[in-house]
Amino acid sequence: MGYLFTGAWTLVVAGAMLHTARFRPWQGGIGLAAAVGILVGLLEPAGVAAAGTINALSYILWSIWLIATGLTLLRASLSNRPAAAAVGRQPSV
Repeated sequence: MGYLFTGAWTLVVAGAMLHTARFRPWQGGIGLAAAVGILVGLLEPAGVAAAGTINALSYILWSIWLIATGLTLLRASLSNRPAAAAVGRQPSV
């Protein structure tokens, strides 16, 4: 069940990333690729030999994608802050 929910969540988030200007298209594409690879892990119990390897590599890619997504959000958050000098400054009369 973990593969299913992780893959589905990643598909939704990566798909949304493709439709916003905050993220670059390659970030959404990497997320989609990782999600598909994670979902391939569902085929492992059915005897698909390569499913385990694809799943493991996809989780590594997914981890890198999560870090890149977090850094993108942090960078955007920091660039939207007002300058430190302007914070607490009283308007002149």
